[in-house]
Amino acid sequence: MGIRKVVGAQKNQLVYQFGFESIALAFISALFGVGIAVLFLPFFNDFTGKGIGISGSTGLQLLGVSAILGVVVGALAGAYPAMYLSRFRPALVLKGGFTSRLQAGFTRPLVVLQFSLSAFLIISSLIMYRQMRFVASHDLGFDKEAIVVLPTQADGPEGIKRVGHLRTRLLQENGIISVGGTDISFNQGYSRSGYKINGQQRSAYVYSVDEYYVPTLNLELVAGRNFDVNIPSDSEAVIVNEALVRDMKWENPVGEHYNWIEDTLSLGPVVIGVVKDYHYRSLESAIDPMMLHREWSFGTALVKIEPGNIPETLERMGKVWKETFPDVPFNYSFLEDDLAKQYTSYERWIGIMGFSTGFAIIISCLGLFGLAGINALNKTKEVGIRKVMGAGLSNIFILLNRQYIVLSLLAFVLAIPGSYYVMSRWLSDFKFRIEMGWEIFALSMLTGVLVAVLTVSYHGFKAAAINPAETLKYE
Repeated sequence: MGIRKVVGAQKNQLVYQFGFESIALAFISALFGVGIAVLFLPFFNDFTGKGIGISGSTGLQLLGVSAILGVVVGALAGAYPAMYLSRFRPALVLKGGFTSRLQAGFTRPLVVLQFSLSAFLIISSLIMYRQMRFVASHDLGFDKEAIVVLPTQADGPEGIKRVGHLRTRLLQENGIISVGGTDISFNQGYSRSGYKINGQQRSAYVYSVDEYYVPTLNLELVAGRNFDVNIPSDSEAVIVNEALVRDMKWENPVGEHYNWIEDTLSLGPVVIGVVKDYHYRSLESAIDPMMLHREWSFGTALVKIEPGNIPETLERMGKVWKETFPDVPFNYSFLEDDLAKQYTSYERWIGIMGFSTGFAIIISCLGLFGLAGINALNKTKEVGIRKVMGAGLSNIFILLNRQYIVLSLLAFVLAIPGSYYVMSRWLSDFKFRIEMGWEIFALSMLTGVLVAVLTVSYHGFKAAAINPAETLKYE
């Protein structure tokens, strides 16, 4: 810059030079970004379950936006150094009177902002991950392991008949524990009825099941008994959950009549049992009043199998199905997989958040790395003097890096309110959720500080390892 100003370059020419170089660099980076986006688009579509494509018009829009972004970012990034360096007096620069000390006052707020965004994503990702772990490990109130879901592909009496045939044949095979029938399996929809009882509006989820449904899922009966095929009156009876008992304010629910079909000529079906509340819907929903009534229509058979030799058991089940229903395809799923599908969108979000957090950490670490380089350059002679005076490696390391610990802590303090608010809104989708305790934020902060220290350690060790004679011989 000094030489160019001596030979006649004007200040605006220097500004244009810096601006053009910065814009060119940002523009080339934008083109590389477009190439990377196109290259990873199939992976992104597969990861998120989307079908985004780049056609001719879409490609032109992408290039246009990227070009504009490159120009804007380049101009903003190059404006500060262009104005700063173009003000130098060439006489001071060329005769050696210009100091090499760089001012980082403008850089620190940007680095704190970058690291605050990273801190926000670190905290949010950790909370989302812990919530999904809670979902995966939460007691649902029934056995979900080793249960095969078989759609009967029929309804009404035909569906009931198919479940009965399957039960008779499958129980003759090794590895089959029990076979229960229901109209709707988990994550396959629901049936909810609204009605009036004693003039008051009520509603409950209603499932048609047989007497094998409760033992197949190992539902806990807290009062009364299960359906009994040998008792004819059970065909009109119901089993309710604890939520319905609370809703009706019953003290002794067994023997009560629940007139949910609004039959004015009778007292309605009698309650013969109460099951402990279980999650018949996802953890996003509260456990509402629910009842089980005897078989009206079966759309699904739930087959409890022994955990060992599952492939062989499934093969035998397929043979039995083809023998029993040769014209109907053998389609099945595992109950655990059906339950997991309820949270597929959340799992995708966690994956996206994880990748975003990784990129944000890398970007913020680049800012920290640059700031550490400036600081190490500014303190090169100070480090040399301290080493001559007997300072050890640990003293030099602390001298150069303690400010970054303060900056990273400040970034987390700034990020905590925003992440708490956003994650509170996200967790509100779940009726059953974790509590955002202080340990989550403490762990996130510890992770961020560790990342910051590892990022700036290179410059710290490099400066501490320089021979002080090299830095002080020109003084």
